[in-house]
Amino acid sequence: MRGWIASGVLLLELAAPPQAQPPPPIALEELLGSPVQGTVDCDPAGGSHVPYTSSGPSFGVYPGSFTEQGSVSFGPSSFEHPGGLTAFQATFTVDAGADHITGTKTLVSGTAFCIPSQASGDSASVALIGSYDATIHAPGGTFADHGTTHMTLFVREDLPQENVFEELLTSDLTETQPVAPTSKDDCKHGGWQRYPALGFKNQGDCVSFVATGGRNKPAGPR
Repeated sequence: MRGWIASGVLLLELAAPPQAQPPPPIALEELLGSPVQGTVDCDPAGGSHVPYTSSGPSFGVYPGSFTEQGSVSFGPSSFEHPGGLTAFQATFTVDAGADHITGTKTLVSGTAFCIPSQASGDSASVALIGSYDATIHAPGGTFADHGTTHMTLFVREDLPQENVFEELLTSDLTETQPVAPTSKDDCKHGGWQRYPALGFKNQGDCVSFVATGGRNKPAGPR
């Protein structure tokens, strides 16, 4: 009887997924938009707004392609005296082979100006520093990253082929962090297997981790 129990324990241990190596953080990842689509609601004496979408190649640790959709707002401005940004938000994705990244961006600081034109359409130029939060979906699990982004955006409504989107993302981390379950339901019905980076051996191991706020470490290899 003890032999059967020992064999069962051994099989469970062998079945436990090994802890995966974390994917690298986003380091000096460059996004170059082509095409860039946007509109400009320009009021040099008041508030202006520029929603945009862009896609194109990504270069760096995660070479592939990206998409981004966002908007910026800024106060009174001119070419000589750009206005301070009052809002910036964006969502983005990067597809790099087996790795898929999703994330959001928010404003740290920046300036912009716009030029109205009733005849041909408004134009705007934006330079900003933002922060990003990203989730990296890798073959070995799901990991979190965060850092800083520097973005340049130029939108000209009458000549969209001259629009410019350039961005450089740099992580604040030296190692990405595995995304962990936040509720017991995340562990049920095989859900514990979605966290191979943490090395859960079974559902109970995952539930214990959640119930103790992560104090009970996964029993798998670390």
